[in-house]
Amino acid sequence: MIELLDLEKVTRNLTPITSIEYTIGKSQALHPEGLFSETIFGMQNSPDRNKTYSYINLYCKVFHPALMNVFYRLNRKILSVIKKEKIFSIDKDGHLIENEKGNINGLVRLIANFDKIKFQDNDNLQRSDLIKMVNYYNKKGLVFINKILVIPAGYRDAVIDPVSGGLRIDPLNEYYVKILRSANQLQAIQSGEIYDVLSSKMNDLVLELYEFLGDKLGKKEGLIRDKILARRSDFTARAVIVGGSTEIKVNQIGVPFRVLLKLFEPFIIYDLVNSGNVTQSELSVALREYNNSTLSIPVLRNLMNGIHGGDELTPNLERIMKDSVQRVIKDKVVIAKRDPALQTENAQGFYPVMIDGTAVKLNVLKCSSFNADFDGDSFFGNIRIRIGSKKKKQKIWMGDISKLENVEI
Repeated sequence: MIELLDLEKVTRNLTPITSIEYTIGKSQALHPEGLFSETIFGMQNSPDRNKTYSYINLYCKVFHPALMNVFYRLNRKILSVIKKEKIFSIDKDGHLIENEKGNINGLVRLIANFDKIKFQDNDNLQRSDLIKMVNYYNKKGLVFINKILVIPAGYRDAVIDPVSGGLRIDPLNEYYVKILRSANQLQAIQSGEIYDVLSSKMNDLVLELYEFLGDKLGKKEGLIRDKILARRSDFTARAVIVGGSTEIKVNQIGVPFRVLLKLFEPFIIYDLVNSGNVTQSELSVALREYNNSTLSIPVLRNLMNGIHGGDELTPNLERIMKDSVQRVIKDKVVIAKRDPALQTENAQGFYPVMIDGTAVKLNVLKCSSFNADFDGDSFFGNIRIRIGSKKKKQKIWMGDISKLENVEI
């Protein structure tokens, strides 16, 4: 189901963009009511500029752009009405019927009579779900919008060209300007045939903006792939796979002690220093026995990097470190991925079990999904830390631990 924002609530305390001008006259001073306004979005290079939203008042109602493909699948006649290609009427069953003497011609009349329209249902479960979704959002008043959000200026900011001295503008702003121009025209008219034509044009402009943003986010060069999927993960490890059916359950994965230190580094450091689970004097003595070092965060990080690289520990320090790892990994999940990841089963979550050695142990019942045969195949592992009880809705932390992203499952 598509999740739609209630724009009336979201924009209630926001300041709208009302000017199509980027600057004041021919100066480089940013227009206070424009798309780069420092009054609305905050000073350039300030934190507020990357998190403050605005909006544009459309001065008409248009279809929510996220639902346009839904209506195309449910009834293509709706698109003909919006573009004023044909004239329709609504019969007693709520169906759009082509009729030259009808009164459904244009976006304004379509919106006014939308509650009377019934979509034909059939045995197709997906179609039934789409109809239920449209009816649900129509009751909540979210099928049509009269405002659009403007994303923070920091993500589309104007940059002064060092050669020409002019402004270099992100293409996204041009879509906003087109909508602003059309909104200013609609504000001045408010009724009549021209108002209907301009409303239909506005519907197209909002859809173009939505599709542009989708491309900007989703394509190979887009934000999601470039900044999220393609970025390096800080807490990962690679290891060869071996069998372990007698000791590893289907929902578990045996991970070497040295590898777990790498995967759960920040959690282990917290457990050792701040959790109260480890006596600081005992840890200090163990470190002094090991390499005559004093207890500190940098020393612990160097220690863990050394262990991961193959350094041997004194029995006392090894016991402390392994006990800490056991506490940290309890009820947590690691994600194991085997490349090439061609299907969803090539990346799966498991409960980690600490083992000795350098290889990852996998239950043989999981071999087919990873196409593993224990002849040197290797895993690339990342961590997702599950927080909360099993009975409640779970959350997971994923990726860079210093920039936690909250993802619900």
